[in-house]
Amino acid sequence: MKNLLHELHEYFYFTRLERNASFTLFLLCSFFFLLPNIYPLIMPPKPEYDFTEYREAIMAAMAESKAKKETASPAPKFRGENKKAVPVELFKFDPNTATKEELIRLGILPRTANTLLNYRSKGGRFFKKEDLKKVYGFR
Repeated sequence: MKNLLHELHEYFYFTRLERNASFTLFLLCSFFFLLPNIYPLIMPPKPEYDFTEYREAIMAAMAESKAKKETASPAPKFRGENKKAVPVELFKFDPNTATKEELIRLGILPRTANTLLNYRSKGGRFFKKEDLKKVYGFR
């Protein structure tokens, strides 16, 4: 019997450091368990605000801007839109050898065609279709 008690005592015995750590862990767990109940007492909830006037002002502004858009002429998306539309012709081409005229026939703006030609003249090459995205202004 004494041997059994001695073995149980060794198995369940905590050193002073282990007892202090267990007590600290118990305190931390208790604190975090009770925190949701304590927090509203420490930090009262913020008051709810009434946004009805703000929403009405936004709705009025949106209605006013919609009315202005309906009466105003549509604005061009970019500078070249007002100019005469160029008919677009689709054909197979190699962007590494295409001329400016061929690029314009494809519907590319002259300024973008110049950018593409400058890119090529500086040593730029196109190996796949995604490489055309490297050219600034190319859609």
